[in-house]
Amino acid sequence: MSSSVECRTHYSLREGIGRTAWKLKSGGSVTIAFLGGSVTAGNGASDPEQTSYRARLSQYLTDSFKQTAFRFIHAAVGGTDSVYGAYRLQSHVFRTCVPDLLFVEFAANDNGRRLPSVRAMEGIVRHARTLNPHMDICFIYMAKRSGYPYFLKMGRPHVNVCNHEEVAEHYRLPSVDMASEIYRRMASGSLTWDMISEDEVHLNNDGHLLYAQLLEAFMSAALEAAPISWASFMI
Repeated sequence: MSSSVECRTHYSLREGIGRTAWKLKSGGSVTIAFLGGSVTAGNGASDPEQTSYRARLSQYLTDSFKQTAFRFIHAAVGGTDSVYGAYRLQSHVFRTCVPDLLFVEFAANDNGRRLPSVRAMEGIVRHARTLNPHMDICFIYMAKRSGYPYFLKMGRPHVNVCNHEEVAEHYRLPSVDMASEIYRRMASGSLTWDMISEDEVHLNNDGHLLYAQLLEAFMSAALEAAPISWASFMI
């Protein structure tokens, strides 16, 4: 499997991650939390703390910003949806410190019902912003095998992605649509599901590597687009 990433806009920057970008560019300390399900926990990777997308993105940031002291919070629990994520946000994400950037991933696990999903994702955003008004939040949308036929038929990713994107758009949060990018590559013939996964949703090492690369591309674009003045965040 090639390690290169096609040049596509698989993310929406919206209001971006300006405060995190400023802290990364200025040095000091940055705390990044990952709230999600089994894919974020690293299921399917040979070593979740080394080869999962979460671990690879953490290493990428550590290598890219050597002057920054990073702290990474692993708040992923396999088999859980956004409703449970909303309930455990404070105890799992804010248990030891206050994050600067929160990645939220539940699109693969939610059950497709719009109202509970929208309420839960909105609850996560509002509660997180209550605990840290300056926190940057980014939604991540994972692919699943059963979502591909729906994508071919309807021209859009599975319904959980659309539900979560509704919240992201309302709050002007950046989002990274891994699902649609994976389905586009499958449709073009450059990728098959079996290349990145052995079941419905969990990734092998190649799949985790691809997800990490897609997130790295988002981070690069978000950092480039962010304002560089601290005054921009003193509101």
